[in-house]
Amino acid sequence: EKNMLKSIAIKLGFAEDFYEETIKNLLVNEHISEEPIKFSNSKIAFSFVSDGLRLAHSDQKIHQVEIQWLRKTAVINNIDETKFEQLIESNKEATDKKSHSEYALFSII
Repeated sequence: EKNMLKSIAIKLGFAEDFYEETIKNLLVNEHISEEPIKFSNSKIAFSFVSDGLRLAHSDQKIHQVEIQWLRKTAVINNIDETKFEQLIESNKEATDKKSHSEYALFSII
């Protein structure tokens, strides 16, 4: 997950020391709420939940705490449960394909 965030930070042009310091501070910040986020725009909420699921699957370990938090975020932002389940499945399939293609590449080498 940290590698994925680092990749995004680099693509956005952030310096590596900024990224490292930000991640370190986020992990110890007591003032960050663990409550689901309510967005003012449904498209932004959907994008956030979708990106969150992609990030949750990035380490190829599905943590139920992450999924439940994203589910609560989807609920308070009126994202349909069926659509949320479809997002979970599509992210899982994308992760499985990536894992399979990486395995295939290493088996060739």
